[in-house]
Amino acid sequence: MPVEVAATESNGFTLDPEEVESRITSRTKMLCITSPGNPTGCVQSKDSLEALAHIAMRHNLLVLSDEIYARIYYGKEPVAPSIYSIPGMAERTIIINGFSKTYSMDGWRLGWTVASEQLTRAILKVRQYTTVCVNTFIQSGAAVALSADQTCVQEMVGEFAKRRGILLRGLSAIQGVTVAEPMGAFYVFPNIKTFGRSSADLADWLLSEHGIATVAGSVFGDAGEGYLRIAYSCSTSECERGVERLATALGSLR
Repeated sequence: MPVEVAATESNGFTLDPEEVESRITSRTKMLCITSPGNPTGCVQSKDSLEALAHIAMRHNLLVLSDEIYARIYYGKEPVAPSIYSIPGMAERTIIINGFSKTYSMDGWRLGWTVASEQLTRAILKVRQYTTVCVNTFIQSGAAVALSADQTCVQEMVGEFAKRRGILLRGLSAIQGVTVAEPMGAFYVFPNIKTFGRSSADLADWLLSEHGIATVAGSVFGDAGEGYLRIAYSCSTSECERGVERLATALGSLR
């Protein structure tokens, strides 16, 4: 049975190591981390990952690290920090990654794991009865993606950064809205609690009355109530029109 630990706005939408450790019991076997995260786009810092690594080693836990957005990162390094790189963690960490985000191959559903030989053998025992025979055109496309010039990835992340800026500036200018700066992925997660509606009601209203597609924060758990997920995986002009339309819509509720 999974035990959820909320990543709250007060902690930058990242896991608080002390809170994580307080939830560990004798039955705990694995720590699951998603960084950069969906729906917030926030990234665990190197310091927090080191603290989580020490917790995992202290309690002899495996770590499942979802790094599907690792290369869509706005920091100084080309990839987001990974707990796998911390000394002592390679043998107890399973990285999950794939082609969907970095190479815009969302519908092709091809991914990979990085783990020790011992863990990989166990993964294969499960996988062989659930996922087999990836078709050849997907394998060919993935081979090209990995072997080709990676400048296209850098250019894509640069475009995402521009769109992120458009949304952050636009949202910050709307009275009653606050928004944390995401350091990865392609989402913003603005706080809309001052408008007096549930996130589901507001998302439905924005779509039906104003043609703005968002996702209610409550979809992502109780801690997401009072927020909306907005993706900027669309064009720059759509981001500009969308945030202008959002400002008009929310302004009518003041």
